[in-house]
Amino acid sequence: MVDTSATAAYTITLPISPEVGDEVSFLDAGGNCGSVKVIVGRNGSNIMGLASDLDIDQDDASFKLVYYSASRGWVVA
Repeated sequence: MVDTSATAAYTITLPISPEVGDEVSFLDAGGNCGSVKVIVGRNGSNIMGLASDLDIDQDDASFKLVYYSASRGWVVA
């Protein structure tokens, strides 16, 4: 859970050595991801097959990432 009711930016860093089936859940507890910068740092693994971090920009966002493979990396479940 990320408390986005403060005005600070947040970076959430994914595990460095994920294994297939590992899961990470995200919840915008403050409801302000649209105005407070929140980044999910990939920490070397792909996210949805891309070698880039994930920016969260929707208020009240909630999702789960599951590690699938080296090429796909973390995928939204």
